[in-house]
Amino acid sequence: MSEWKDLTEKMFTDKRVKKGVTFSKSVLEALETVRSWLRTNDGKKYPFSWFLEDLVVYVLSDKERLNDFLRTMYDSKGEKENAEKEGEER
Repeated sequence: MSEWKDLTEKMFTDKRVKKGVTFSKSVLEALETVRSWLRTNDGKKYPFSWFLEDLVVYVLSDKERLNDFLRTMYDSKGEKENAEKEGEER
């Protein structure tokens, strides 16, 4: 079994650890809006930490999905910023 597969499988069983995170107000509002659509099996409000973990695990648990995320969020921005900097230097 690959190292990555071992790691992603552990995500479902590992002990949870607290981590402080900050969000912009609009990002938090969007997350809270989507979370408000969800309920636990017994009809209660879906916990925010569970929702965030679900989002992260969804991206990390599939290499193609993760690579798409990385290309979309970081490679294209880096290329755009580098092109703009090169244009300024000329």
